[in-house]
Amino acid sequence: MLRSRPDQGIQRLAQEHADNPATTEECWGDAVIGLPALKTPAHAKFDANVVDWFKSQGRAIRRG
Repeated sequence: MLRSRPDQGIQRLAQEHADNPATTEECWGDAVIGLPALKTPAHAKFDANVVDWFKSQGRAIRRG
């Protein structure tokens, strides 16, 4: 949708959207560009009743 719009059209839509307040150069003065910290792998074992409870909640179990 946005690729087919000219930049001016995108800017106009952004300005009209109530959840998208305008920002200034001052707002970005302390901004930092960086990568998130690396994640540390952790392994855990759970009792069967704990795993059954999570399954009953409808949550997916993520496996390595």
